[in-house]
Amino acid sequence: SLSGQLVNVQYNTRTESSFGPLPLSSKISTNETLHSSRVVLATRLAQNLVNGGEQDLSRNELWDFVTSPQTQTLPREQRRVDVSPLSVAPPQRFSCAVTERPYRSVLYPAFQLLVTVGDDDSVVENVQFYIGTAISNSHVLARQSLHSPVIVLPRSLPGGMILTFGVEVVNAENNVSVTSCTILPHGTRLPQGSVTAPYLYSSHPNQIMGSISYWGQSDLWSVLWRAVGSEASVQGSDASAWESFVSSDLTTPPPASVSTPDLQYFSTAQVGQLIAVPLQQMTEISSAATCAASCRATTCRAFDYSMSRQECRLHASSRTASIHLAAVGDYQHYAALGYGHAEYLFTRLSLQHKQVIHLNFILRSKLGHAVVVSSPAILIDLTPPLTGEVAAPITDVMLADGCMASSVQRCVQATPILNHRVITDGPSWRTVFNGHSPLAETRYTQISNFISAHWNGFSDPETGIWGYSWCVGSSIGTCDVVSRRDPHSHILSASEWTNSGLAGNLNLADGTYYVTVEALNSVVYGGALVTTVQHSTGLVVDTTPPVLHSVAVTGYNSRTQTLVFTVNATDDGSPLRSISYGLGRSRRDELVQGWRPLSLATTGVYQIATKVPNGVNVWVRVQVENEAGLVSTASSSTSFSVDTSPPTSGVVRDGNAKGQDIDFQSSATLICANWDGFVDSDSGVGHYMWAVATSNTAYNANLPAAKRLPSAASGDCTSLTPAMPHNVTVYSTITAIHGSTELLSASATSNGVVVDLTGPTPGQAAIGLNRTSTGVFWSQTQQLTAFWSGFKDPESSILQYDVSVLRTASSMPRSPASVVSSAIVPASQTSYDCHDHQWQDGDRVQVQIAASNGALRNTTVSTQVVTVDSSPAVIGSVRDGLVRTQDQRYVTVNSTLSAHWQATDGQSGVAWYEVTVQRLQHGTRMQVWPVSPMRSERLNASTEEFSTDALSLTDGSHYTVALSVMNGAGLLSHAESSGVTVDTVRPTLRNMVIYSTLPAGLVAAGKDGNGHIVLSDANSLAVSFDALDSHSGIAASLVRIHDVSTSTPVTAKGSVNGFVDFKHETSGLLEQLSLQLGDALTGPFYRVIVETVDNAGLKSEQLISDLIRVIANDTAGVVLDGGDAGQDIDYQSDDSVLTATFRDFTALSCDIEHVQWAASTQRDDAEADMSFTRRGLTVTATSARQVAGHVHAPMDNLQGKRFYMSVRVLTACGTVLEASSDGVLVDSSPPSVTLTAGGSPSPTNAASPHYSADSSISLGKWQKSDGESAIEKTDVSVGSYPGAADIMAARRYDEDQIQRGEGMTGSIGLSRYVSVTTTNRAGVSSRQVSQPIIVDVSKPTRGEITCAQSLPVTSTCALSCSWQGFADPESGIMAYDIRLGTRSGEQDAYTRTRLPAQTSSFTFAGLKCTGGEKYYATVGAISNANIACFFAPFCVNVPAYSGAVVVDATPPTAGTITVQSNHVAVNLSSSDASLSGQTVACLVGATQLRITWTGFEDPESGV
Repeated sequence: SLSGQLVNVQYNTRTESSFGPLPLSSKISTNETLHSSRVVLATRLAQNLVNGGEQDLSRNELWDFVTSPQTQTLPREQRRVDVSPLSVAPPQRFSCAVTERPYRSVLYPAFQLLVTVGDDDSVVENVQFYIGTAISNSHVLARQSLHSPVIVLPRSLPGGMILTFGVEVVNAENNVSVTSCTILPHGTRLPQGSVTAPYLYSSHPNQIMGSISYWGQSDLWSVLWRAVGSEASVQGSDASAWESFVSSDLTTPPPASVSTPDLQYFSTAQVGQLIAVPLQQMTEISSAATCAASCRATTCRAFDYSMSRQECRLHASSRTASIHLAAVGDYQHYAALGYGHAEYLFTRLSLQHKQVIHLNFILRSKLGHAVVVSSPAILIDLTPPLTGEVAAPITDVMLADGCMASSVQRCVQATPILNHRVITDGPSWRTVFNGHSPLAETRYTQISNFISAHWNGFSDPETGIWGYSWCVGSSIGTCDVVSRRDPHSHILSASEWTNSGLAGNLNLADGTYYVTVEALNSVVYGGALVTTVQHSTGLVVDTTPPVLHSVAVTGYNSRTQTLVFTVNATDDGSPLRSISYGLGRSRRDELVQGWRPLSLATTGVYQIATKVPNGVNVWVRVQVENEAGLVSTASSSTSFSVDTSPPTSGVVRDGNAKGQDIDFQSSATLICANWDGFVDSDSGVGHYMWAVATSNTAYNANLPAAKRLPSAASGDCTSLTPAMPHNVTVYSTITAIHGSTELLSASATSNGVVVDLTGPTPGQAAIGLNRTSTGVFWSQTQQLTAFWSGFKDPESSILQYDVSVLRTASSMPRSPASVVSSAIVPASQTSYDCHDHQWQDGDRVQVQIAASNGALRNTTVSTQVVTVDSSPAVIGSVRDGLVRTQDQRYVTVNSTLSAHWQATDGQSGVAWYEVTVQRLQHGTRMQVWPVSPMRSERLNASTEEFSTDALSLTDGSHYTVALSVMNGAGLLSHAESSGVTVDTVRPTLRNMVIYSTLPAGLVAAGKDGNGHIVLSDANSLAVSFDALDSHSGIAASLVRIHDVSTSTPVTAKGSVNGFVDFKHETSGLLEQLSLQLGDALTGPFYRVIVETVDNAGLKSEQLISDLIRVIANDTAGVVLDGGDAGQDIDYQSDDSVLTATFRDFTALSCDIEHVQWAASTQRDDAEADMSFTRRGLTVTATSARQVAGHVHAPMDNLQGKRFYMSVRVLTACGTVLEASSDGVLVDSSPPSVTLTAGGSPSPTNAASPHYSADSSISLGKWQKSDGESAIEKTDVSVGSYPGAADIMAARRYDEDQIQRGEGMTGSIGLSRYVSVTTTNRAGVSSRQVSQPIIVDVSKPTRGEITCAQSLPVTSTCALSCSWQGFADPESGIMAYDIRLGTRSGEQDAYTRTRLPAQTSSFTFAGLKCTGGEKYYATVGAISNANIACFFAPFCVNVPAYSGAVVVDATPPTAGTITVQSNHVAVNLSSSDASLSGQTVACLVGATQLRITWTGFEDPESGV
């Protein structure tokens, strides 16, 4: 055989690395050596063995040829132009990550950044990193160079936000690649949180409530701790030991959205303002919600808000154990709920009065930071408020009333302890007072329209007084008069409390009323502790003054100047408070002495030292006042005086008539006197003395002694014996003695009276109209006149006349005359008129005149007897016209008028007649004949008729004949004819109205569209009309129904010749008709014809109605669901209101009176759910007979139900018209829609894209449904961001998918979002937006696979391969397919295996490696867009192939080694036999050794 090595080239490479930015930069120098060529010719003899092997028998080299080696050095920098961008591994694949290092001090945090960078084509020149809030900025940390793939950054970074670490790499060709990794909100300090105790006071000894909010930026350990204790620290667990709870209890607040109220992210309001410097203070903030929105937009953790000031204060922290709340105005504090929030109820506690506790929580983050957060101090108060000044109460009890201790009690979770102290105070208590005078008790009052009280001394040393309530009752502890109320409810600050109450607008009856006051402390949790004081001292209301029964003067001693009087005064309402007295000149003044107080005397007897002025009548005045301040005043019944002067004389008159003096008297045995004017201004007249004397001295011896009379007397009479003589004069003397003890007097005498014992001389008298009348008849029935003359008296003259009237009644002509009236007239009068009696016809009357002289003696004279005829002539009748026994009423000729009559007088007969003609017009009477109104036509007594044709009568005027009859007694009687009316004009007709007859009455008939009158009753109708005849009036109204078709009258009840006579009436009923129903065009039609005749016999023209037809009865209208008139809806989305419209409800017979509606879920029962009502109904009447309108009715619980709207119309005739709608389904829930984007369902994370390699893909499919109403429409759009329609405008889709290729305008690789909006028939829409859909038609970038070049010989072996360089910038790598075969691309050695995208290596295990086998590995990248490839049996999507991997059973062949440094050859002598005798090369110098080798070979797997 010929074997050898023709060409053997060796390259020795030297690499120089410089340390700088990653990755390393290298320079390469290469030595190229061309080794010797060698050819060997050899022989070989071998035999085949039985087992398949071979055995050499001989081997000989026949020829060996070798050439000399050649070497050259090629120094250079290994570099090639790289135009591809640098590859920077994404963080998730190449471990780019940012983490915060745990267990570091919060003051010195640190962050670790890991970056893997590689470029296979060129050198990396520079790597920089920066920190910002986005990849586009470096707001947090400016750019810095990165010298290591892993760095630790020890610095503080802003917390509470997502930070972006940007990495920028530049290669040698200035190509730039940028990537980033982020860190979520992190904790740069201790865990922050706040513990909120909503109630800082508690009256519950066994439990307390609080909440915790976590503000930290890093996750908490799963187990946390809580306790209750007296310290705000880790030692605070003496009330409740530390117990664990899970951090998952801290619920996260709802995500921010437009619909979520901002206040939902904050705790419930707490009263007070945080005592801390605010982050920001804002004014003119209208609501707490606006303040909350401002807080959420900043780093604010709590805020205070005042509604009255409209002020908002933002704080960096909420209330803590060291930061407190204080009550300031109406400020309320709100704490943000934080990243986690939970409320806890601590139970099984045993808390003591005045104990101060804190709610403590231990928060520990996963970074190893722990902190104790505590609530503000909570004070335990188990005693009710204290009262003021303490004295012995009537009752004092404690009650366990829980949350019912007071009507104004604030209470959360009632305490089990005795929390209500009820005290009935005693009279010495100084806590509650009646009235409003400070610290003064009001016992009595006269005010009944308001009541007041005040209190003092209530306190609560632990929690303070929160408020008061007070009430008033008719008994102790009741509130039946004034109910419980807070007197300070209108006052914001407790510093301005008045601790008083006032209740007005009352009407209190007299009686006693009792005040009750409640004091409540500031505890809320467990309930406020209450102290109630029931005031036992009542307030007496007394509106009646005292009663002064009497004041009596007992006496006055002018020497000692002592006055004694008695007083009787009482008061049933309130006791008497004081009494005063005064002295007055009358019962109504105190002019003598003003009011002076007295001490109340139980006996009522008062003795007063006082000086009374001389000559003054003095009355004692007394004034008493009760405890209510009401006063009564009275005077003594009599007066008293002191007098030292005589009375003043008066006037004495003769006679017994007071104030009158007589000069004559007729009595000889009786004398009288009267007097006045006797006065005494000091003591008054005590009594009188009366003495009598005459002008006849001889007779005076017979007179009696002076007579004593009382002071009240003003006149008296006395008898004298024997009788006094004729013409003697008598005198009376009166002496007045005053009432004082001095008995001084004054006298006066009368002018005398003459005694006259003879009467006057008689004269003459007569009855008549004058002094010369001698008639025997008298016509006046109520008047009588008499005259007289000739009466004289020489001694005392004529004083007066007594006139008497005597009558003999006509009914008793034989009886004697009786006096029916009398009168006294003065002497100057000589006639008399009597008006006091009613004379009857036939009475005989006589007058007697009695003349009286000054001594009252008289002489009588009688007049003639006259017969009374008081009745005038009797006029039997006065009739118009000359026809006897007939009375004409109308005339049709205006020039002639006549009359006739009958008249009689049974006593004095008729003397003559007088006639005039009168006109009556517009209520005015005027004489028209004779023309002169002062004249009349006198006729003799034998004439009894009258006629004239010389008149000019006015049409329409009424004329009468007036008759006057004079009888023999001079009495006139008058009569007048009924008169005639002049009428020459025929009557007129107009305004005919046709009525339908209905059960409820008559209703005006309506008209149809053709103007025809329509009736609903074929058997009867009513008609009314206006018949005008202003002169004589209507005598007959003739009505008939005319059949237009047959031109014949219709027979009606009571008709004669077709007409029914309504007489003088202008309306009536036509019955028993037989009318036919008529068509609007063809009929039959009818008309009503009316004509009238007036009382003058003149007939009118006919009045004819419009065409009449008979129709069916009233009709119900239409009811439409929905609020738009004329439109009916079947579905609606509003579940809070029902609406409907209705129209065409027509009542042709009578007016519509009522309209009602109802809604029902049952079609056949309009009132199944509600009764008919008018609420929410608006009626639009198109006429009185036709209505329309709409219904708008807010209602509850409508969702999912179908409602039928019904409208009921009630007419005045009692007709009911009802109609219902076809129903409306209430559907307020949106449709359900499931969107499938690009063929796969939408993921939970809508930001996760959907990829496709098919550019004609259908972008979306959907399924839609609605359980209540059907789907009305589906609108679909495609946009470049969620909800947009910039790629494909919204369009209506009847199908359930987008057609293939639609929505694909724009560049490939653009994110597309499909929006599907589905609307049901109720108008409710549901919108679904897909995740982004990315169409990627390009294949991934092919990478490289690297495997071992050979495998060792074993029974089984494993082959490891790795790959890199696969990339897809549009959709990314989804997975890898890898397989192994004995030929390239095959998988016969190892079946295809699918690997995840983050895998970069794989080991084929269990391979056969006995020697000589060759394996080929294939790896293919599958992009996210190539989903079809993903599900294929094997996908050759951009595969990369490895070279052959050989299972090599033989080692390489040995080569030769050559030392090429300077050396000399020497023969080696060594003790080692193997080395001895060989030639070795000895180096010349010790600084360099160069060795070359050649001939090492392996034909199977290579070297």
